[in-house]
Amino acid sequence: MKTPEAPNRRAVKIGGSLGGNGRLSMVARAVEQAAVTAELVVIPGGGVYADFIRGNGGGEKVAHVQAVLSMAQYGFELVSLIGGAVAVHDKTQTQQAWTGKKIPVFIPYPYILDAHEIPETWEATSDTISLHITRALGLANLVLVKSVDGVMGANGSLMDEVDAGAPVNTGVVDPLFFDGVEKGVTVFIVNGLHPERLKAALAGRGTVGTKVTRP
Repeated sequence: MKTPEAPNRRAVKIGGSLGGNGRLSMVARAVEQAAVTAELVVIPGGGVYADFIRGNGGGEKVAHVQAVLSMAQYGFELVSLIGGAVAVHDKTQTQQAWTGKKIPVFIPYPYILDAHEIPETWEATSDTISLHITRALGLANLVLVKSVDGVMGANGSLMDEVDAGAPVNTGVVDPLFFDGVEKGVTVFIVNGLHPERLKAALAGRGTVGTKVTRP
């Protein structure tokens, strides 16, 4: 029989746009505080490391491997910033970190290179990879921490909720992200530059942002 998921267990993908200018330290403190009452696994974005690869102009297959490596680099930076964090590479290590009251930071290299369902293209970035890791860990909740409030509608206003089966055009997540949101998985996009919103999202409370589901 499958063990039910802990109600306060969720994946948290920290976007690379939050790096620099003390912003990442602020996000790290929010994660530390939320981890007192919730079991979180942190998934890194690519940050400036991925931006460097995009500017290289190499082939997409090589760029895919390099992009995953860029997530690993950003991940180790997060390990150094988040108190009580440890680097993990698979589901077993993630569980061990939770048991030891640590905050696992999932380093996707080389694990994700065997996930052949993820296309080797820039249309599948760390957003889609974080969704894959969330599913692989058996989690039902993913918080995407961005430097924007969420998905904006055609009228320019924030969309509180988006149906992944009928997505809107957005530059907030990569083009393949909505396709990967399965029924039973809830994604919440929150602006990490607003600490109170971030803390609420990490605790599973309602706040300003966009919820993405597949009804």
